[in-house]
Amino acid sequence: MRKTWQVVKMFILAGASALILAACGGGGGGTTPAATTISGTAAAGAPIIGSVTIKDSSTPAKTKTVTIAADGKYTVDVSDMTGPFMVRADGYVGGNEYHLYSAGTTADVGGTINVTPLTDLIVANIANTVASNYFESGNFSNLTATELKTESDALKAKLLPVLQAVASAIPSTSCGVRSAPIIAVSMPLSM
Repeated sequence: MRKTWQVVKMFILAGASALILAACGGGGGGTTPAATTISGTAAAGAPIIGSVTIKDSSTPAKTKTVTIAADGKYTVDVSDMTGPFMVRADGYVGGNEYHLYSAGTTADVGGTINVTPLTDLIVANIANTVASNYFESGNFSNLTATELKTESDALKAKLLPVLQAVASAIPSTSCGVRSAPIIAVSMPLSM
């Protein structure tokens, strides 16, 4: 009986050791591979049906175009591209054609760059011109994460009082779950 228990313990120990070694991936250092993609959502009140083009700041500039998924999401491999990046979403929402812009830096690789009317406005404010001119000029190699954050924060500061005023203008008597007027926001105000 004692010998059987020792054999059982040995099998349990061997099995546990095998599981631990398998979980470790067989050695090899444990470093996480570098992020190589940029993802996001392209929307103008609803998902944009179309494509996203990312343009880098190398000379000559490289571009990559991918199809936007039905939910507005996209992912682009930028492993062979140089930041900062400009992003353009081209497509349709409810039969209306849209060409919207956004931007990001190397710090956004592995992260999110959404493309919305608000990101288009942020880019235009940074560039002091319409966003499409900034994209086409390719003159965005000095774009910084600080500029993007500063302009995003400034836009949020301007919009927040308006959104709060609209929300407070809804009469409290019309707070039915199904019938109350609502403002649909498909993405948080983090641009």
